[in-house]
Amino acid sequence: MTIHADWLTQAFPALYKWTTFPLTALLEEVYKRTPDLFKEKKYTHALMVDFCSVLERALNYMHTGNTAVIATSVMNPMWIGRALLKDGFPCLNSNIVQITRAK
Repeated sequence: MTIHADWLTQAFPALYKWTTFPLTALLEEVYKRTPDLFKEKKYTHALMVDFCSVLERALNYMHTGNTAVIATSVMNPMWIGRALLKDGFPCLNSNIVQITRAK
């Protein structure tokens, strides 16, 4: 059986894209909604910056495996830091972060 080199070079990046899709989709949604939230003054700027930072750090960890990117003081209360280290997949504490559908 012969495996073509082209398939192998595309499979590995596709695996990362597939496994990180939920986190990437959430981050893109946060970027899309943030300007509207600032106009309505629903959230402070620092809160959204920190939340984006947490998501980006989780994405960085999922791509590199480097534990230095996990800011435990911010990420562990949200459960995402501990979940990445223990299970390898992100998890958010629903008591702190609530995600709802747009109307």
